Amino acid sequence: MTNVTKLELEDVSFACVATGAPTPTIQWLKDGTHLTSGGRFLVQSTGSLLITAVQVSDTGRYTCLASNTPGSDQTSGYLNVLQRTKIILPPEKPVESIKGSELEIKCGYSTSPGVAVTVEWYHTPDIGGSLPVRVANDINFREVIQSTGSLRLKSVRTTDAGRYQCFVLSSAGNDTRDTMLTVIELPQSPIIVSALLNPIDNRSIDLVWRPGLTGNTPVTSYSVQLAESSTPDTWNAVATVDGSVTTY
Repeated sequence: MTNVTKLELEDVSFACVATGAPTPTIQWLKDGTHLTSGGRFLVQSTGSLLITAVQVSDTGRYTCLASNTPGSDQTSGYLNVLQRTKIILPPEKPVESIKGSELEIKCGYSTSPGVAVTVEWYHTPDIGGSLPVRVANDINFREVIQSTGSLRLKSVRTTDAGRYQCFVLSSAGNDTRDTMLTVIELPQSPIIVSALLNPIDNRSIDLVWRPGLTGNTPVTSYSVQLAESSTPDTWNAVATVDGSVTTY
């Protein structure tokens, strides 16, 4: 009987063929304790042992004991069940970060001891038609894949926005998660559509504007300001209007 390594939830079969007269009786033991056929452990008519959907706790030495009146014989093999590599601390969904700040996108994982794990990150920019680009540790340490699997971005840029995918790869299985990053920036000034002299008082101005780039965050209010021709560099607030309003 050979030693076998399996991943969690896989099936495994240990063969045991015994001949003799009278026909030998087959018994199976795990770490010296007799096994009862049933549930996930099935002793088949051929004498083989089938274990379905193996668990880490099934790890151990399995012995086939064949016996009849003249005597007995046995053979054994070791089953090593590896925990499947999986992401246990996935990225938040979605992720928001202020431009210029530092950000960590999590991708924590678990696996069996001794299993080598590789973590790869891919970024698809938030631009139509863009393809995923593998993220690599750069020489300026602005983008760093940490030993925990998380991705750290130093001084977030506008171009960092988009989809991020974390791939955890190993001989004990693979796993992947993704998230979307939105970069928050200061909103830009609104764009004046028209500024017309009010025909009633011939002094006030009727303003119409449309929002500029919002910086990926809702505009809560606009400040309407006035500069007199005598002091063109001095602006005084005359009103504050709701962010949903585009006229004054």
